[in-house]
Amino acid sequence: MAAIFGPKALKPLPKNHPIFTRFFKFDGPPPTGLELNGWGDDLVHDYVKGIDINGRLGVLYSNKDYGCEWDYDWHNKRFLAEDNTKFGVNIVMYALTS
Repeated sequence: MAAIFGPKALKPLPKNHPIFTRFFKFDGPPPTGLELNGWGDDLVHDYVKGIDINGRLGVLYSNKDYGCEWDYDWHNKRFLAEDNTKFGVNIVMYALTS
Protein backbone atom coordinates (compact mmCIF):
# COMPACT_ATOMS: atom_id res chain seq x y z
CA MET A 1 0.00 0.00 0.00
CA ALA A 2 2.81 2.39 0.88
CA ALA A 3 4.45 1.86 -2.51
CA ILE A 4 1.24 2.76 -4.33
CA PHE A 5 -0.36 5.43 -2.12
CA GLY A 6 2.62 6.73 -0.12
CA PRO A 7 3.89 5.87 3.36
CA LYS A 8 1.49 8.23 5.17
CA ALA A 9 -1.72 7.42 3.28
CA LEU A 10 -3.01 4.73 5.68
CA LYS A 11 -4.47 6.61 8.66
CA PRO A 12 -6.76 5.73 11.56
CA LEU A 13 -10.37 6.68 10.80
CA PRO A 14 -11.79 9.24 13.20
CA LYS A 15 -14.67 8.07 15.38
CA ASN A 16 -16.97 10.47 13.52
CA HIS A 17 -16.28 8.91 10.09
CA PRO A 18 -19.54 8.20 8.22
CA ILE A 19 -18.76 4.46 8.04
CA PHE A 20 -19.57 4.22 11.77
CA THR A 21 -23.06 5.67 11.32
CA ARG A 22 -24.08 4.74 7.76
CA PHE A 23 -26.84 2.39 8.95
CA PHE A 24 -26.15 1.27 12.51
CA LYS A 25 -24.67 3.70 15.04
CA PHE A 26 -21.24 2.96 16.49
CA ASP A 27 -19.00 5.15 18.62
CA GLY A 28 -15.94 4.11 16.64
CA PRO A 29 -14.96 0.60 15.59
CA PRO A 30 -16.91 -2.16 17.35
CA PRO A 31 -14.84 -4.58 19.42
CA THR A 32 -14.10 -8.17 18.50
CA GLY A 33 -13.32 -11.20 20.60
CA LEU A 34 -9.80 -11.42 19.20
CA GLU A 35 -7.75 -8.32 18.54
CA LEU A 36 -4.89 -9.26 16.24
CA ASN A 37 -2.03 -7.25 14.86
CA GLY A 38 -0.34 -10.06 13.00
CA TRP A 39 1.93 -10.96 15.89
CA GLY A 40 -0.69 -12.64 18.05
CA ASP A 41 -0.16 -10.26 20.97
CA ASP A 42 -3.92 -9.90 21.64
CA LEU A 43 -3.60 -6.14 22.11
CA VAL A 44 -6.85 -4.21 21.89
CA HIS A 45 -6.66 -1.86 18.93
CA ASP A 46 -9.30 0.84 19.05
CA TYR A 47 -9.04 1.88 15.42
CA VAL A 48 -9.54 0.86 11.86
CA LYS A 49 -7.46 2.53 9.18
CA GLY A 50 -8.25 3.72 5.71
CA ILE A 51 -6.92 5.44 2.65
CA ASP A 52 -8.88 8.26 1.04
CA ILE A 53 -8.91 8.28 -2.74
CA ASN A 54 -10.33 11.46 -4.25
CA GLY A 55 -12.12 12.34 -0.99
CA ARG A 56 -13.70 8.90 -0.55
CA LEU A 57 -12.63 5.96 1.56
CA GLY A 58 -11.10 3.62 -1.00
CA VAL A 59 -9.19 1.24 1.26
CA LEU A 60 -10.37 -0.03 4.64
CA TYR A 61 -7.90 -1.88 6.86
CA SER A 62 -8.46 -3.51 10.22
CA ASN A 63 -6.51 -5.97 12.31
CA LYS A 64 -9.60 -6.71 14.40
CA ASP A 65 -10.38 -9.94 12.49
CA TYR A 66 -14.00 -8.94 11.76
CA GLY A 67 -14.28 -11.50 8.97
CA CYS A 68 -13.71 -14.39 11.34
CA GLU A 69 -16.35 -13.15 13.76
CA TRP A 70 -18.83 -12.43 10.98
CA ASP A 71 -18.51 -16.10 10.07
CA TYR A 72 -19.66 -17.26 13.53
CA ASP A 73 -22.75 -19.39 13.68
CA TRP A 74 -25.71 -17.36 14.95
CA HIS A 75 -25.87 -19.62 18.00
CA ASN A 76 -22.46 -18.30 19.08
CA LYS A 77 -23.29 -14.68 18.32
CA ARG A 78 -25.92 -14.67 21.03
CA PHE A 79 -23.08 -14.33 23.56
CA LEU A 80 -21.81 -11.07 22.06
CA ALA A 81 -22.86 -7.85 23.79
CA GLU A 82 -23.46 -6.44 20.32
CA ASP A 83 -23.28 -8.38 17.08
CA ASN A 84 -20.47 -6.65 15.20
CA THR A 85 -21.85 -8.07 11.94
CA LYS A 86 -23.79 -4.80 11.95
CA PHE A 87 -20.51 -3.05 11.17
CA GLY A 88 -20.32 -5.18 8.02
CA VAL A 89 -23.70 -3.76 7.03
CA ASN A 90 -22.29 -0.26 7.54
CA ILE A 91 -19.31 -1.05 5.31
CA VAL A 92 -21.56 -2.30 2.50
CA MET A 93 -23.96 0.65 2.86
CA TYR A 94 -21.04 3.08 2.80
CA ALA A 95 -19.63 1.43 -0.33
CA LEU A 96 -23.03 1.58 -2.08
CA THR A 97 -24.04 5.10 -1.10
CA SER A 98 -20.89 7.22 -0.82
